[in-house]
Amino acid sequence: MGLLHLKLCIFAALILTSAESQLPERDNFFKTTPPSPEWESLTFWLSLGVGLYGQLCRQFSAYYCLDRYRTQNPHLDTGANVGPALELVSVQAWYNVLMQNLWHKINFINLKHPTDCCRDQTMKYLVHGLHNKEWNPQQYISKLTDYDNETKPLNYISAMGLSARCENLILEVGFGPGDLRRSHHNSVVEGAPYVIAGRQHNFDDIGIPHIDSRAFDYENPGEHLTFHWFKHNIMCKGQPWICGGGKKPKIDSKPAKQGGAKKGGKKSRRKNQQTAS
Repeated sequence: MGLLHLKLCIFAALILTSAESQLPERDNFFKTTPPSPEWESLTFWLSLGVGLYGQLCRQFSAYYCLDRYRTQNPHLDTGANVGPALELVSVQAWYNVLMQNLWHKINFINLKHPTDCCRDQTMKYLVHGLHNKEWNPQQYISKLTDYDNETKPLNYISAMGLSARCENLILEVGFGPGDLRRSHHNSVVEGAPYVIAGRQHNFDDIGIPHIDSRAFDYENPGEHLTFHWFKHNIMCKGQPWICGGGKKPKIDSKPAKQGGAKKGGKKSRRKNQQTAS
């Protein structure tokens, strides 16, 4: 019964994730290049005054929000192999215990309710961690918090065009293995530079007011838009602990033990038998 419930829950998560990707902003007006086989990506929204997700992010952070660690769905039939037979209540409880004290320290927000945890965050784990990769909660969270490896290349960029300035405003970026994927709004100006909007773009309150705007080459944005640059110029300003400016959050590596009353059961039973006799 636990496996059946798990399949139903993951199926619901897949539907919700699919529905999210089909919002008008992300589907009708955006075209995304296909992934290479090894593609996975740690993706971040920029806190901006434009775009649905950029504006939602601004309700929580002035700099950025963690979107998810994206993985590919290896299952053509979602009813076939949907991951390990982990008991649903336990796996959700384990993930929620880890995430409750962590989400606000890594800006991993619920896009519908930016100050809440952990329904949206759990759905992303069930799809991108459990279903796609058969990872337990700790394994997925280790991907969400892998900030020490600064060599991760840019492999995802989402942008919309600012035709009046002949440049393309970066909305979301991702880093990890695989070829660069571009998710372009139909307003993108091909060949025009990508830009992370800072204080120089604060007309109409568009940019991040605490950093300088930075342009990146259209053909090879990853040459300078590296994870090292993104981490030190944006992430560490929003969360100083990432660069050693504060206490690093503790991440428990194991779920709480269940059935505490049974601990030392044999010894307890022998003691009870001796008492009874």
